[in-house]
Amino acid sequence: MWCDYFVTGCRTEKGFTVLLIPRQEGVETSLIKTSYSTAAGTAFVEFNNVLVPVENILGEEDKGFQVISEFCSNLETCGVG
Repeated sequence: MWCDYFVTGCRTEKGFTVLLIPRQEGVETSLIKTSYSTAAGTAFVEFNNVLVPVENILGEEDKGFQVISEFCSNLETCGVG
């Protein structure tokens, strides 16, 4: 809701790629009403005609699950939605 960048997983022709997408025109967020505090900033994020430079790929193209599993191995718990 209040972030400047979004770490986003995208399906590609050959797999799954993780991108770092800056807030820009075409990136819209709206608050999701939850049973807990709105301070958590739980939000619906929508990307409309957003272009992302190739430099914003995290890890290797089509190897996003490897990126996520390496990240999650350093955490006690990890959720991917």
